[in-house]
Amino acid sequence: MPRKPAFSLLAPILLCLIGPAWGRAADDIEQFARDVIVEAGQTTGDVVCFFCAVSVRGVVEGDVVVIGGGIEVHGGVVGDAVASGGGIRLGPRAKVGGEVVAIAGPFEQDAGASVKGDVESNPWAYIPGQRQIFLRSVVTLVGLNVGLLALAALILRRRRVEIMAKVVRRRYVLIAVLGVAVLALFVILLVLCNYTGQAQPVLALIALGVFGVAALAGGAGLSCCLGGTLPQVEGWGQRVFAGAVLLAILQLIPVAGMFVFVVLAIIAPGIATLSGLGSAEDWLPRLLARRRGPVPAAENQASEG
Repeated sequence: MPRKPAFSLLAPILLCLIGPAWGRAADDIEQFARDVIVEAGQTTGDVVCFFCAVSVRGVVEGDVVVIGGGIEVHGGVVGDAVASGGGIRLGPRAKVGGEVVAIAGPFEQDAGASVKGDVESNPWAYIPGQRQIFLRSVVTLVGLNVGLLALAALILRRRRVEIMAKVVRRRYVLIAVLGVAVLALFVILLVLCNYTGQAQPVLALIALGVFGVAALAGGAGLSCCLGGTLPQVEGWGQRVFAGAVLLAILQLIPVAGMFVFVVLAIIAPGIATLSGLGSAEDWLPRLLARRRGPVPAAENQASEG
């Protein structure tokens, strides 16, 4: 069976996010943090569920899209079945007329179940806050958190990491404001990249790289700060390791883990931006002050007078 590009498999998810802009049919179902059951004999349109699970015993005449949960089909789905952050299980009489995509969860198909479209499954991925937790997803999340943040700390060295840890304790309001600004700028740049023609992939990669460096650097400082609050954790390296594990555990909390991830995506770049990747606690204010230039003599005398 031919395999489609990964991006095309995400199309149903994107459509479920922007679909409400054009309205929805009366028989469509949308839920947040509340499980959906399509009973036997029941027929519905599209089913979209955020941080919940969907069980199809009847017939869904559209697509089933779940973000942060899983799908179980014992009846029929005319369109696609997409679970981002959960697994998909097809019972012995299940029929899916489109594609089946399980991101951050396994795919199970009983004998007798049929799928007309492609089947894609990536159980090693993880979506922060997903309700279903699988061992392979946990290994990926913890491994990436600890590995990348530890690597960032080793590159930055102790002095820079500890400076950023101090910034977290003393300037948490300012780093949150800066983080929102940096994240907004990053999103704007990604949107603008779509209008650059053939240069789009390169420019998008550069923007992603700059944001990623800032996020990892700030994340190392945040990990050092959090690790320092734990008992019997000594040394800056141990603090970074313990803090990285703690951040991974927080992202494993169902539903709330997504909130933790969003907060990290805001705070971490703010830490790196304010401190200049750990150069100084007030690196950004100093930089802005230098660019303003020296105060004119007349203004200086007036202020002294």
